[in-house]
Amino acid sequence: MKKATITKRVLGFTMALAMMLSMFSTTAFATTPPRSAYDLGVNGNDWTIVADQNTVLDPITVFAYSDNTYMNTFSFDSDEYQYIHWTSSNPSVATVNPAGYSDTATITTGSTEGEATIYINYDNEIDTDVTIPINVVVEGTTVTDSVDNVNVSIDGTGDALGNPDTNFTLTGVDVPLFSLKDDVFGSGFDDGDVLKKTPTALHALLYALELHNGGHGTSDITDPNWNWDWVQNNVTVDYQGTYVVTIDGDSWSWEYNIGGGTPPAQSASIYKLAGGESVNWVY
Repeated sequence: MKKATITKRVLGFTMALAMMLSMFSTTAFATTPPRSAYDLGVNGNDWTIVADQNTVLDPITVFAYSDNTYMNTFSFDSDEYQYIHWTSSNPSVATVNPAGYSDTATITTGSTEGEATIYINYDNEIDTDVTIPINVVVEGTTVTDSVDNVNVSIDGTGDALGNPDTNFTLTGVDVPLFSLKDDVFGSGFDDGDVLKKTPTALHALLYALELHNGGHGTSDITDPNWNWDWVQNNVTVDYQGTYVVTIDGDSWSWEYNIGGGTPPAQSASIYKLAGGESVNWVY
């Protein structure tokens, strides 16, 4: 009987020790809590996408900003993928796969022309969730050669001599369609995210700047006297045409609006002109 009692005690102690070790092990190797994201980001060329129909695009990877300085970023760990979700506002134009549980997804355009917004959401169920949009435009076959009666206003600081190169308004402008790559900036320019079949708010900006400052004596871009020299020498556009970096020395703070309203939630390179509107560029 004594031996049986000792055996029971040893067994009980062993089981208790195993339970304690199990609890310790679980605590030590528990999944790391998900990190907080102040905001999300993607590659600069991925915020706006202009694509043909029925096209599988390059994968997009999302990352996070850890604070409001937008200087500190982190890539998501695999155990944080469960909090990432991708959705499309218009699946007939563009779908996204996978729809979640990954920091990387692929957008595929459909057979329908139009616009879609791909939303990337991070919700770690602890902090306020954050969402960013990616604008996708699928162009059709219709080509619009010109949009009439557009008012274009440029509000910059002017150049070092005080000349009003970037402080002017042109009214009733007929904005033509042209290629930023072939006609303006040359073969080294990437215009991948600029509409090719209809004039945009970006076309209005570049045309107005050259028309106002070029001194060509004509408004016809097919006239032999016309060239894009002023724009080539004084304007910088980056990120496949989606971001105006510099106009005549004024850098990094240009934005546009339509009719003085809130700046549109899309790049000027995909804002289709209808005619009769006022396009304002403000530094």
